[in-house]
Amino acid sequence: MQIKKNILDNRKYILIAVLLTFAIGGGILSYFLNKKVAVPVSQKEDVKKEEIQKEEKTAPIIPIQPKEEWKKYTNTESGFSIKYPEMVYGVYKCSPKKPFYVPLKVLEDNENGIVYITQEYYYKAKYDSELNEYTGPCEKIINSLKYLNSQREIIIDINDKASLNYNSFLTKVFIIKNIKNDIELNKFIKDNYGPGCFAGEKELWKQVGVYEIKIKGEDWGPKTDLGITSCPWNYTYKILYAPEKNKLMSVNLGQECGFGTKYISEESYKCYDNEMIDSFRFE
Repeated sequence: MQIKKNILDNRKYILIAVLLTFAIGGGILSYFLNKKVAVPVSQKEDVKKEEIQKEEKTAPIIPIQPKEEWKKYTNTESGFSIKYPEMVYGVYKCSPKKPFYVPLKVLEDNENGIVYITQEYYYKAKYDSELNEYTGPCEKIINSLKYLNSQREIIIDINDKASLNYNSFLTKVFIIKNIKNDIELNKFIKDNYGPGCFAGEKELWKQVGVYEIKIKGEDWGPKTDLGITSCPWNYTYKILYAPEKNKLMSVNLGQECGFGTKYISEESYKCYDNEMIDSFRFE
């Protein structure tokens, strides 16, 4: 009988030990399952950065036309001023189209005498011309001085005789140069517009002592094809020259409006390009 009792007691102790083991093991397992795994700070920052980039690529802002506001930019080093609208209708080269307005900003490259007035950003996706549809993700392109300079250099390499041929619907490129006489004036025009170009008529501008320069082509005739001439320019530019200040400003205007409002009707639509140029002044 004593032996049987000892066996029962031993079984009881074993059962208690097993239950305690399960209880402790379950508690430990529950602790690790519910415990949040610590994420390194660098990984947290990467995740946050990805979320921000994703939001930027998919969320154009300001869909409604804002109140028209103008800013004045003055460059004391190059010696000029110009007014520009604070907000313009944005460029969204993706599908489906999303209307939005975007701020303009000014970027200076005073070392090369170049000032950009540009949209802060735009949206672009890869386009397949054969399929006639966008095939890539919509990306938000931030305009920076480095980016704009690189784009301009590419265009100069492709078409050496038309270095001012820039994406004027996104950016206005103002080139400011010191010009002392007509020889230097013609050299600038040949270097920047084409080897067959030269200064034609000089018309009085809106500022006293400033003239608008009209370009002429050496091989122009009554039926000149601008696609094959050595001076492929007509009205899509503006050159202002102040002889007494020895200053010149040149900008490619483009054949279409660069900065304006969304086109809803002819009565409500506004293009700001000419108003911007009219405000230009040599200081």
